[in-house]
Amino acid sequence: MINNMPQRTQISIEDYVKKFDIPDEYQFIGFAVHHENRDDFLHSYDANSEISKRTWSTTPELAKVFDHQIDAENIITEINDGSVVALLFDADGNIGVIVNH
Repeated sequence: MINNMPQRTQISIEDYVKKFDIPDEYQFIGFAVHHENRDDFLHSYDANSEISKRTWSTTPELAKVFDHQIDAENIITEINDGSVVALLFDADGNIGVIVNH
């Protein structure tokens, strides 16, 4: 079986850290699903063959965090609503967000 889905570019965390001059003390938390048009973050997601349920949060502090980019991308593919992968950083007690376009 041939997969005709376009390949997404893997995020190099180090490249984003350099590009946005993120201080060394800011720790990478993980990946999240961000809906840019609504400016909210996926908080929870549950799906089976009959139904899918998802809740969203307006703050990145409540975002569902994924350890691997592919896990966030898989959810984005399933919900198919224009969401994108975001990188989350602990920025001195606040959450810093970088969106992968």
